[in-house]
Amino acid sequence: MGRLVFDSDPGDPRPRHWHAEGELFVIERGLMSVETGSGWLMMPPGRIGWVPPGWPHAGQGHGAVDSLILYLDPTQSAAMPSVPRVFELSPFGVALLERLKGLDASAEAPRQRALAVLCDELAEAREAPLHLPMPTDRRLLRLAFGVLEAPDTKRTLDEWADAIGMSRRSLTRHFAIETGLSFAQWRTLARLMAGLRLLAEHHPVTGVALALGFDSVSAFITRFRQHFGTTPARYFKDRD
Repeated sequence: MGRLVFDSDPGDPRPRHWHAEGELFVIERGLMSVETGSGWLMMPPGRIGWVPPGWPHAGQGHGAVDSLILYLDPTQSAAMPSVPRVFELSPFGVALLERLKGLDASAEAPRQRALAVLCDELAEAREAPLHLPMPTDRRLLRLAFGVLEAPDTKRTLDEWADAIGMSRRSLTRHFAIETGLSFAQWRTLARLMAGLRLLAEHHPVTGVALALGFDSVSAFITRFRQHFGTTPARYFKDRD
């Protein structure tokens, strides 16, 4: 049967592990990045993440993190996606979570009913734009980790191709096949995800824009708003 766990930590890394149960997690304060093998999920407040049973993953908190974790047994997990996801939380989903938090530990039957309704709600939920897919080719992984380690790098596509020993055409084609994004789209998304981490750690917007390699603060704000629907300054305030 499903169970509920409240967790609070200062943002310490969580090494790679897996659960026999499926895991739904909601970040109530701070930001959690989750490495899933196929990519990275970013978990700010106001979203709900999903990791299927048996799926290896690792986590890293950014800032002090408070979270609510719901573990689903394999039967309950069967109706959920077979791969990790991040979903938008509807007002009804938020109300269901509040209901679950307010139930006494002994109220097992109401808890299971609320969990079942929440799973039904997530079946119709919209996926949040908080997943950064990673390539699997070892040369493309070198490129991807190079961008993640230095998001402000000004290397051109031709320079990256030379660095990893691929032709520009081959790099472009295989990167799109493996990630579903062009390299330019992926690099912008990687920078925005890195920006979320820095913002969660209370870095100023101007410093974040420069650290990510954007040509100007306004360019960063524009890209951020296009992807996340709000400005960097308001992103976490809107989820308090």
